[in-house]
Amino acid sequence: MRFGKGLTSTTVVAALCLAACSSPATDPLQQGQAFVAKGELASAVIAFRNAVQASPAAPPARLALGDALERTGDLTSAEQHYRRALELGGDPAYLVPKIAIILMDRSDLMTLVHDFGGRELPTAAANSDLRGILASTYLILGEKTKALEELSKVKVQTPAVRLARAQLALSEGRDADASAELDRALKEKEPPWWVLRAVARVYWAKGNSEKALDAMQSAHARVGAHPDVMGEYAEKLLRAGKVDQARKLLVQLKVQAPSHYRTAVLDAMLQVESGNYEAAYASAVRVLVALPEHLPMLLLAAKVEVERGELLAAETRLQKILSQNPQMLEALRLRYLLELRQGKVQLARSTLDKALRVAPTDPGLLAAAADLAWARGDKGSAIRQITLASEQEPAQAPLLARLAEMKHAVGQVEEARNAIDRAIELSGKQATNREAVLRATLRMRFLDKAKAMVQSDIAKRAKDPEPLMWMAAVLGQEGNTQGAFEHTNLALDARADYYPALFALARMLNSPEREKAYAQRLQTALGSGSRDARVYLDQVRRLQRSGAGVEQLGAVFDQGLKADPRSVELRDAAVRYWLAQGRKDRALTLATEGEAAQPDKVALVALAASTNQAMGNHETAVKKYGQLVARFPGHVDWTLTYAGSLIQAGRSVEALAVLGKLVAQRPEEPRAYRALATLQMDEKKPQDAVVTAHMLRDYPRLSLPGLLLLGDVYARAGDKQEALKAYAELAKAGAGDVAMARKIGLLDRLKLDAQANTELKQWLQSSPNNVQALSLAAKREYAKENYAASAHYLERIVELQPRNPTALNDLAWCYTKSKNPAALAVAKKAVELDPQNANLLDTLAEAQALAGQTREAMATLRQAQLLAPELVSVKSHLAQLSAGAGEQQPAEALPLGADERKPDRNAAARLQADKNRL
Repeated sequence: MRFGKGLTSTTVVAALCLAACSSPATDPLQQGQAFVAKGELASAVIAFRNAVQASPAAPPARLALGDALERTGDLTSAEQHYRRALELGGDPAYLVPKIAIILMDRSDLMTLVHDFGGRELPTAAANSDLRGILASTYLILGEKTKALEELSKVKVQTPAVRLARAQLALSEGRDADASAELDRALKEKEPPWWVLRAVARVYWAKGNSEKALDAMQSAHARVGAHPDVMGEYAEKLLRAGKVDQARKLLVQLKVQAPSHYRTAVLDAMLQVESGNYEAAYASAVRVLVALPEHLPMLLLAAKVEVERGELLAAETRLQKILSQNPQMLEALRLRYLLELRQGKVQLARSTLDKALRVAPTDPGLLAAAADLAWARGDKGSAIRQITLASEQEPAQAPLLARLAEMKHAVGQVEEARNAIDRAIELSGKQATNREAVLRATLRMRFLDKAKAMVQSDIAKRAKDPEPLMWMAAVLGQEGNTQGAFEHTNLALDARADYYPALFALARMLNSPEREKAYAQRLQTALGSGSRDARVYLDQVRRLQRSGAGVEQLGAVFDQGLKADPRSVELRDAAVRYWLAQGRKDRALTLATEGEAAQPDKVALVALAASTNQAMGNHETAVKKYGQLVARFPGHVDWTLTYAGSLIQAGRSVEALAVLGKLVAQRPEEPRAYRALATLQMDEKKPQDAVVTAHMLRDYPRLSLPGLLLLGDVYARAGDKQEALKAYAELAKAGAGDVAMARKIGLLDRLKLDAQANTELKQWLQSSPNNVQALSLAAKREYAKENYAASAHYLERIVELQPRNPTALNDLAWCYTKSKNPAALAVAKKAVELDPQNANLLDTLAEAQALAGQTREAMATLRQAQLLAPELVSVKSHLAQLSAGAGEQQPAEALPLGADERKPDRNAAARLQADKNRL
């Protein structure tokens, strides 16, 4: 057989089977071939193994088994059987190049050179193929002279030789010669599949995706069920936007090679395409178990970990990627974002500089650099960088709009107007870009340009609500509130459930007439069969504020879920609502129906689990959380939740095992160690907890959380000296504020009040504006019921952080405890900053009640109850106000006890607005 002229593997096996003399019913070779024809490769491998066992010295059986193994992706075993077939007298003209290609696929290039470098094959074509393979290998190894030597021995210009010549031309910058050789290789009669694949890779690297896909399609047609070829072809189809074709190949791969890494890679990529990032992460992790250096999967895993907030894990992966490929642009982009999330602004700037050295004209990087420069006050550099970004082709409207804003801010008004004119022109029909440009225009108060822009859009899209809402925004900026109101209603005339208009309308309710109009608009939106969960949730909130009955609110949830039974947001809100009302049966039905309808939807499995847990069905909750952990092994949040459900089910020993495994799987995640140490302390195993804390402290880059945990473990165990020692080391390591807060807390628990007071006094004297010290002081005074003194410290925090809703809320709460009428105004400010926070709404309700606004307080509490049905303080306060107003509450909804709150519940939370803006 001549490899260069290339009989396909299927043809080879068929010929072998035809040569056999047994009957098809009993001959394992023919049985195996039948399985291959049906795509049942696992069964084919078994049949061919039987053939080898029956005739171990027969080359045909070895060859057939090697071919089947190669098709399943087991290249090592395939190579072994091909080599054995060669030893038994198999045709070297066919087998040697085949073994060489397997070695090349496995990147075992030195073995390839060692075993076949001096080998001569019996036919001119096969020998030329081997010379071409060796030349390509030497080029990969950077040994050009040896590659040229191999090519000088060529007698026949086979596709393999032409490929090597093309690779040589590319390495010398002779692109035209390379293209000519590739075209000649493709024109040969039946070029081998591996040549077609290599040609596809070259074309892809050159940016010719069309030719690359054609070559990959031909390779796939030649080799059939080969997981490497199918997977690579599918990846290229996906990257070229041909998602449906890629999905079809994935289906085949899952059947033919379910455990092959290509199958997991493609599954991960398609899950990302569908927005299923958790499933994509699970597939990526499976790949990384087998191939820990696989860069695309490392990058995918790191992206998901950044999104989850598992920043140390992501940082470890990115370091690994960049150590292999320090110029990988996507990895540099992600590390830049990661470092911003970590608050490491200086490191982020350094990473951004490295990325710009790789891609100095990348618009996104230039825009990020401009924003960083602007944030640190270097406006000149910012304008230069955003100008350069806006000059790149194709020009982007949002970048020009950002340039305009920067120019406007430094007083270059005419240049700003010119830049925004070009941005408006470029934004064209792209609604997202149009809105971004419009917002920039409004911020600069170029109202004439904004109005002209919107009028143009209204003329072009007469039935579209979006430009009508834009006009409402323009009129609002002009101070024409009536015009804004009218255009908002026009947008709702165009589409009854257009949520931006409904949301805007809700902020214009300054009269009973408008309240009534808003109620009618919401009802019309619901009547339109809207599938927007926000419309139904807004209707529920409106009805709650008006004191509507339980069943009336439930009917709105039912209507919404009937319109869109797949809405996770609405189902979750409905379940929480019915749990808050004590209707556990109805809550469980909704959760169970949602999971049954969409069993692959992670959020719905979690909802069913949490609902069962809330109802006391702990074993069912354990089972469901266990399913999530099985689907997403190593997922920190799910595993911690699973361990918690085991604890609630009285299965602490199993929870310890689960958390111990999590620490082993994710050694870079401090939460895993803390959860394990906490449970170990609960289970009266303080020495085990100390060991866990030491493991965390000794892990690279985790000494700070490790020392903190170590101190906390010793403090809980009552070992004052060791705890203080750990906190002292923590302070030396750079976490002085946390260490001091822990130290004072320990002294308080040990009733060493005088020493605690002295420590806190010294801390405040040395750092009078330290928010953590002020928070701790407020908390201690509150515990003593010195509400005025507590408020004094909180007032200072609010001065330092006037937009910190937590600090405002705590101050308002202290004011309510001391009957200070200032509570209402402060509570309103807090809610304005974080309107969906049930704790803040609870405080506002207390302030409203203090001011004699009982009905408003009850409406606020009902809104809080919808947001957080499990919050006992909301239930307690609502029950008290309802009883005082003569209203009846369902018995099952009444709390068993009040959850009295204290200031600083979020441990001196900070907005860090500057960092967030970056």
